[in-house]
Amino acid sequence: MSGPSGSRDDCRLSRSGGQMTISRQEYRQAQAAIRQGQARPLGEIVRIAQRRYPGQPVRVGFSTNRGEPQYHIQIVTGSGEVIAVTISARSGTILKARRC
Repeated sequence: MSGPSGSRDDCRLSRSGGQMTISRQEYRQAQAAIRQGQARPLGEIVRIAQRRYPGQPVRVGFSTNRGEPQYHIQIVTGSGEVIAVTISARSGTILKARRC
């Protein structure tokens, strides 16, 4: 796992009934970035995260940090541990991950 993310907000779980959630606004931002060729589709990004951190994705966020579009994914592992993963939306590279 790479260094601290600087915020504990990436570790807060929402109650989603076991389904992955994303806010409507962030979904629209991600879709616009995908259409413009600035981001990979969410399904591809989730598969990248799950290959490295197996478990159930429960929350996805999308933001731009210094012009770099990023997905933020919370994964609950089989042991119940929560892992917050930040992935470059453009390249699919895992930028950081931390146990919560």
